[in-house]
Amino acid sequence: MSVYLFIYLPRTNLLTSQTQLPWVLWETNKQAPQEKGLSSLSHLTSVSLSADSPPAVLIIPGEEVRSLKVDLPNKSKAALSTIPFQIEERLSSKLEDLHIVNSSIVDLQVTSLVIEQATIEKCLAHIQDAGIKVRSLLADFTLLGNSEQPLSTYQSGQRILINSAQFSGVMTPTVFNKMRQTLWPDQDQSQALNGLTAKGEQTPINTEPTTTDEQHADKSLLLKLASNYIHRSNAGMINFLQGKFAQKRQQNNSLNVFKAPAIGAALLALGLLVSAIVDNQQLAKKNQQLKDEMVTLYKQLFPNDKRVTSPYQQMRGKLKNASNNSEQRFLPWLNVIAPILQQQNITLIHLKYDNSPLALRLQVEAKDYNSLENLAQQLNQQLTNTSKATLGTLQKSSNNQAVTSIVTIEAN
Repeated sequence: MSVYLFIYLPRTNLLTSQTQLPWVLWETNKQAPQEKGLSSLSHLTSVSLSADSPPAVLIIPGEEVRSLKVDLPNKSKAALSTIPFQIEERLSSKLEDLHIVNSSIVDLQVTSLVIEQATIEKCLAHIQDAGIKVRSLLADFTLLGNSEQPLSTYQSGQRILINSAQFSGVMTPTVFNKMRQTLWPDQDQSQALNGLTAKGEQTPINTEPTTTDEQHADKSLLLKLASNYIHRSNAGMINFLQGKFAQKRQQNNSLNVFKAPAIGAALLALGLLVSAIVDNQQLAKKNQQLKDEMVTLYKQLFPNDKRVTSPYQQMRGKLKNASNNSEQRFLPWLNVIAPILQQQNITLIHLKYDNSPLALRLQVEAKDYNSLENLAQQLNQQLTNTSKATLGTLQKSSNNQAVTSIVTIEAN
């Protein structure tokens, strides 16, 4: 089942959020209106939602639209692009202020409908503010008759809608009766004086002001236009929602709900991937630096070893041998030195261990002289009688004002 919501808009200067608008909710299966009424936009919002949000077909009065015929030399895109310039002299407004839509080419002739851009913008603003989706925007007179009728008219109050090859638009009854001999000389007099709908129904043309409620007339007209729309299935109808006013499909609008979260998730995933790559690169670089430093340290500790393939494993082997060898002092000395360095906030810059004679030399850095002097005293207190610590010359750096020296631990 397909449901269409038709809304008949008034002239733009009369359109507000409180304007009472004729509307019809049409069910195609029954070929008849499901609901109809005269309501403000706030009420039409609830009607739209109750009908599973059918996109609305907006119908605007023909007084807002100018219909012009344009002859083309051929059907090329270049020929179509000349249409605005061909009709420019017949318009009172600037081209940049107008919205022009064209029919399909028939016998190298195109029907161009012209409307002020501001008119469409105001109509869409009111409708979209009410939360109503829009399917199409049509001029009322374009829904009259069909290609087999040379003249189709319909009177709605003091408005006569006309759709023909000679003229399409809206006239007053007086103007229509004056122009019919000029525009439709071959048309039967009785037909020219009657309003013909797509089904051939007739409505007498009144030349005197009518007392009929204009809104009631618009409601009757809307039923006719809605019926014609359904029967014609968009054939020959020119939708103003093209170009800059093209509306996205409802499916796309539904997908747009997930568009922002999807983009956010994709950006987050990309950010995490980039972060992981950067972290891996930094870790690999740091790992290589640590490996290089370990190789350097190993060569300093064991200068007699010429080949260093796995410094970590080789150093573990050396330390294990040293712990089993009573003549090795490296591990015991480190066990004494490490806590004292941490306690005195002294930085170890470089160390070297020699087997013959047994000695451990440490290049250290402290903030002041006293820290290094205390270091030597504490080491001698902790070391056994078989070892002693001596402090070399104290030197103060000119850059960071730190004090450096060499601490030597030797076996007695």
